[in-house]
Amino acid sequence: DGAIADFNALLHVDPASGSAYLERAGAYTDKGDAARALADVRMAIAVDPKREATYRAYACSIQMQPIGDLSAARGECDAALKLEPHDAYARQVRGLLHLKAGRLDDARADFEAALRRDRRAATALFGRGIVKRRQGDVAGGDADIAAARAIDHEIEAGFARVGLAP
Repeated sequence: DGAIADFNALLHVDPASGSAYLERAGAYTDKGDAARALADVRMAIAVDPKREATYRAYACSIQMQPIGDLSAARGECDAALKLEPHDAYARQVRGLLHLKAGRLDDARADFEAALRRDRRAATALFGRGIVKRRQGDVAGGDADIAAARAIDHEIEAGFARVGLAP
């Protein structure tokens, strides 16, 4: 609540601060208030439409919702990747969206693209581990999941928040 109050004060002074809207969206997301988070991300897009980070944050916010609009999120990820085709974070987010939608081959391709850019991308490792397990490679999946847990001890909780489990 303190962080939200701080961002409210900043936005009162500078209502055109896309970064402040995105940061407040993160605070709302942490509180589990996806509706307010999405409203802030939309405001960030409105005041600063050329920032690819805005697109990625928007896609991430939508996919974090338990009943999010995966199609809209995918569109935002695609837009972000048009701006920055090799961005590991955007690949990870889109991989999550594919995984949530059951498109395992597409998810794996995005996770592997992210890992080519950043071998320690815990989200990509954990996501690829889930994909491998679902595709029958339990040992390979378990290895990826263990590697992701070694990098980020809270990775499983993050996946659980978006409705994904190994």
